[in-house]
Amino acid sequence: MKILDRDTGLEVERLYAGSYVLRPPPGRQIIVVRLGPPAVSCSMFEVPDGGKGILVVDDTCDLVDAPFDVLMSDGDMVVDMKPIVCPVKFEGVTLSPPRRVDGLPPIVSCIMITQPSRLEMAKKAVACFNGQDYRRKELVVVSTGDISALGVRFLRAPSSLTLGELRNAAVARASGDIVAVWDDDDLSAPGRLSAQVERLMSDPRADACLLRSIFLAWPARGRYAVSRQRPRGWEPTMLAWRHRMPKYEPLNRGEDTVLVERMKVISLDMPSLYTYLVHGSNTWGEEHFNQIFADADETVGPGDPRRVMVERMLGVSSVSSLNLLS
Repeated sequence: MKILDRDTGLEVERLYAGSYVLRPPPGRQIIVVRLGPPAVSCSMFEVPDGGKGILVVDDTCDLVDAPFDVLMSDGDMVVDMKPIVCPVKFEGVTLSPPRRVDGLPPIVSCIMITQPSRLEMAKKAVACFNGQDYRRKELVVVSTGDISALGVRFLRAPSSLTLGELRNAAVARASGDIVAVWDDDDLSAPGRLSAQVERLMSDPRADACLLRSIFLAWPARGRYAVSRQRPRGWEPTMLAWRHRMPKYEPLNRGEDTVLVERMKVISLDMPSLYTYLVHGSNTWGEEHFNQIFADADETVGPGDPRRVMVERMLGVSSVSSLNLLS
């Protein structure tokens, strides 16, 4: 069954129970589909006729005439966002993790949201990505401004979108089986992706892997520490199966906490894999970080190799030769 939305030129086709392909009109590409509650998973899908579309699967309950927000682009610029109504019924199905038949490890899509005012920090995050020892990876960057100076391809999104919506756009753009959060103002050790992918794949029941504790750095105050352990892990370190991820809520703060609470999480206790930086332009304010440092399991003083390594990373443009795990 195929139905055409005349205003947007979007075609909806039912493939089988619970699965529908949304085909954009010629010259357009769907980059994100946001549905009303309850949330559903959404992933890129190769349409049988060779066109590019979106496979939408609802594994929670039936939806009839569910409202859509469809974001389309004609390249790197977002050109259309219009609510439409899906005239089809979603019937529950559950997908299993993708099986690799080529013997290769899964591709990891690292999603990063940044802005022109954060380019210097973002350059270090890109350097951390380039320095990963995990080879099958891609960096998906989304911004509401011009970040051409960063030297990477990026998706330009409307300034009206919240941080949660920008993250959804990045996930929809991703081509990997696994998505890793890659914040533009934090640092990742070269072995982060390898360690978290191995941990995630060790438990077929898990949707995501998070680090139980992380390294904290507040250079302007000379404060360094190892955070307290969180049973479910620290949200900025999330690495998850893309097809099992719920949608981010349309929030500018706390959107990652809501998402993680909806998934089956396993944790990894390797705090040196990730450094959480306090720099004065964070999403959260100073009081928040004062409490995090007050709750820390360990204060790290001058001369400590972990602190020295982070200080070196903050002073160089590339970290490909650095090893935080040693």
